[in-house]
Amino acid sequence: MSELKLAAEFEPKTRNDWLALVEAALRGADFEDTLVARTRDGIRIDPLYTPGDEAFDQSSLTPGTQPFTRGWSAGKTDPAWEIDQLHVDRAPETANKAILSDLEGGATSITLRLAAPGQSGLDPTSNALNAALKGVHLDMIALSFDAGLNIGKLPEMLAGLAKGRGRENGNMRISLGADPLGALARLGALDVDMENAYRQIEELTTARDGGLPIQRILLADGRPYHNAGAGAAQELACVMATIVAYVRARDDAGAHPGQTIPELSVSLAADTDLFETTAKFRAARRLVWQIADACGCAEAAARVELSAQTSERMMTRRDPWVNMLRTTAACAAAAMGGAQAITVLPYTWAIGAPDSFARRMARNCQMVLREEASFGAVLDPAGGSHYVDYLTDELSEKAWHLFQDIEKDGGMFKALQSGKIQNMIRATHEARANDIAMARQELTGISSFPQLNEKPVSAEPHILPPPLDDVAITVEPLHLRRLSAPFEKLRDASDAYRARTGHPPTVFLANLGTVQDFNMRANWAANFFGAGGMATTENQAYEDYDTLIAAFEKSGASLACICSSDAIYGNEAEEAAKRLKSAKADYVYLAGRAGENRDAYRSAGIDAFIHAGVNILETLSDAHDRLGVS
Repeated sequence: MSELKLAAEFEPKTRNDWLALVEAALRGADFEDTLVARTRDGIRIDPLYTPGDEAFDQSSLTPGTQPFTRGWSAGKTDPAWEIDQLHVDRAPETANKAILSDLEGGATSITLRLAAPGQSGLDPTSNALNAALKGVHLDMIALSFDAGLNIGKLPEMLAGLAKGRGRENGNMRISLGADPLGALARLGALDVDMENAYRQIEELTTARDGGLPIQRILLADGRPYHNAGAGAAQELACVMATIVAYVRARDDAGAHPGQTIPELSVSLAADTDLFETTAKFRAARRLVWQIADACGCAEAAARVELSAQTSERMMTRRDPWVNMLRTTAACAAAAMGGAQAITVLPYTWAIGAPDSFARRMARNCQMVLREEASFGAVLDPAGGSHYVDYLTDELSEKAWHLFQDIEKDGGMFKALQSGKIQNMIRATHEARANDIAMARQELTGISSFPQLNEKPVSAEPHILPPPLDDVAITVEPLHLRRLSAPFEKLRDASDAYRARTGHPPTVFLANLGTVQDFNMRANWAANFFGAGGMATTENQAYEDYDTLIAAFEKSGASLACICSSDAIYGNEAEEAAKRLKSAKADYVYLAGRAGENRDAYRSAGIDAFIHAGVNILETLSDAHDRLGVS
């Protein structure tokens, strides 16, 4: 087949031609500072990618060929993923009703969470499991377990489930999700030492070999690390170190890596960074292949299952409807990355247990992407994108180096014991949290465009999980760190203040000049203070200072924010500030940068300046303290 050359009749352009145009457009601004970004893992992101920018040439690869960056199986005729739904109901009857509803609505896979120390869910008994799965044709769906520290109870439960299932048993696709290292990282403790944890895995293997319908036993789960704040490469490194730990443990028990690796499932979190998530899933396959290749069983990597769950850390309690947009983007990214099963968390997940509507919306998100948008009809849809290929290469290399560092320190277990993993992830979380506080990363509905009068969405609270009483190992736990939590804390305090006083904490907008002069900054200030649950007065023009001060005194506010253009500020900001102070304004803000007038403005009574680049959380917390909100 001859190569199709697009735009062949036009004179070819070079990168230098493009750079010349960029230099003219920047007008002296620095190229690196203006157009180059970096990921949380320090990977450089350029504004343009062309053939050859990626380190590994993808052009000769077809899906399903080693190193499996472009997918596990070239012969797969249906690239669509399993639509998975997570169920955490304690009551078997409630779980059964929800499961049947999900399956009727298009789900093709079910994950059951069992009650265990640190997690709520279904009672870990055979009777509860049979009741929860009553009427479910297990030979037609995939079934996974999130058993946590109760993984050892699964053989007995599955033995009870297999009774009476007849011909279904031979076609069941059941994954146990055994991941003691992931549980240790999330909970900070195990009820057995690692030797006995690995012994439990061998018991599961024995149960499988004894005839129980178990397809996969082990899970290398990246979600605890992601949800605690890890960057993409850090999450991948922790997953790879976990895989190697399990391969070693099973090798010590006499199982060749070629036996262990196909029993693995890998689960990663998917978030709203579309391209990074896509590249992360593609990099995961390559990294698994590198490990399998080093173990002498490269082809075994093609049998590892790669699944996704939408990120918990990105979910918000405020304006939860936006969570539907977040999970849609995350699901699309995981699909483009080649995830074989995807779990979309319901939009109310951060508030409480999902109802039937929330579960339906989570299913429909996947149904629309898979069936209507045809995301499920293409193998490796991102293949051929120089940017995605480059990012896949860089993530693979960065993750491999981090993985090697973990191995040098003795492996995943010792890295958790020493705090190496926790410290690495904490530093990344703190850097991200600072960017959110400084508005370099925005959270829609939270730090930007907050809806103060939104109608609350109610949900039954998640059931509190049982504690872990008998502890054999302890490490520093990796707690869930939701990105929106600091702002939601301010919003909760503002709501409590409103309930206590009958009115919200309020900032008076001291607008100067005409609407054209102040409108943009007044709206920006309203958004700024709204992120802390603080209302602002009506955005209106005032004829003169007397009218403005009369409106301020009538508002009952003690904080004021001067809003207008820089030109108006130069003539009127100082006088406005003096008059506001005389009218007993406790604290006066100015929306904008003061520039060379800062000292003069401060002398006139302006206490603080709000603009892009200030720490929003610190400023709002200070405002709360001044109003007695906290």
